[in-house]
Amino acid sequence: MRRLSQACTSNVLHKIVGKKISSLNLNRSLYDTDEKKITFVLSFFDQGEAAQWKTSFIAEKTDEHKEIRLGSWDSFCQRLEDDFREEDEKGEALFRLQNLQQQGRNAEDLASEFKILAYKAKLMKKSDPEKDPDDPGNRLLQEYFRNALQPALLRRILDSETPPKTLDDLITKAIKWDNQWRRTKRTMGRSDNRRIIRRFPIEERRELNNDEINSTIKRLSLQEREELRKAGNCYYCKQHRHIVAKCPTAPKRNGPSYGPP
Repeated sequence: MRRLSQACTSNVLHKIVGKKISSLNLNRSLYDTDEKKITFVLSFFDQGEAAQWKTSFIAEKTDEHKEIRLGSWDSFCQRLEDDFREEDEKGEALFRLQNLQQQGRNAEDLASEFKILAYKAKLMKKSDPEKDPDDPGNRLLQEYFRNALQPALLRRILDSETPPKTLDDLITKAIKWDNQWRRTKRTMGRSDNRRIIRRFPIEERRELNNDEINSTIKRLSLQEREELRKAGNCYYCKQHRHIVAKCPTAPKRNGPSYGPP
């Protein structure tokens, strides 16, 4: 007779029965049929989910004449593995759903992972219609998704004129506001970069001999400076269409420059 560890590799079985499983291997002559082995193992399914599973399993194996046909040992082990593996995956998905955080990613990516975990946790079905706002399942999923959002984004959603009442509405608003914020941030970043490059040509300014330029400008009277300013002329050469920083006749430094003026 095969040892139990060879006949059944179910981690679930070892988790529920524990060290008592060795009794099957030590008493192989006593538990010499599949039915005896299954009955022995089921005797330890007396608490929690294991007890519920045993009740369901026996009811399924009872025929119309109220005779219990437990089937083969191998099929029993496979059934255990399949049923309890699904429960383990459900529990893991629920744990990840409860601890999900947006962090630096966009709301659309967050929503995609959220829905996948909700399906795995059996809290959402792909074929489900939009749930009623007062449905407990809808409120629970909304709570999980709100907890996952960045606090600033969540405040903006909740402070809007029409706060979301359903999970789909919450996700839609989160993606909308998040995308809008990211577009604004990118636009402002490009604008700032262009303005810095256009208005502050650092490399050109670093080469100027500012001491000599400032000395020349200081010799101008207030009236002369005002007239040059109104005309848009250079304070150094007094010519039109450029400023001192780009003046072609302004004196340059003799040595290399290591920083802004």
